[in-house]
Amino acid sequence: MRTVSIRIEPGKMGVKAYINTEYRGQIYASRIKEPFGEQPFYILDGKRYELTEQDKDKLWERMGEWLKKK
Repeated sequence: MRTVSIRIEPGKMGVKAYINTEYRGQIYASRIKEPFGEQPFYILDGKRYELTEQDKDKLWERMGEWLKKK
């Protein structure tokens, strides 16, 4: 499974984070749980997946950009 993109959207209670992953030519979108936590994760097809170190860095970079705009 390969990460395609991570995006941040404003929500009523803060931000919502989403990850798009590619597996066998199909793109899947999942919401990232606990994006501000030490180990953010997402659920895909009933299974929990931890974000890799690269994905966490990308997520926190995007959150920093979002906070600067705010």
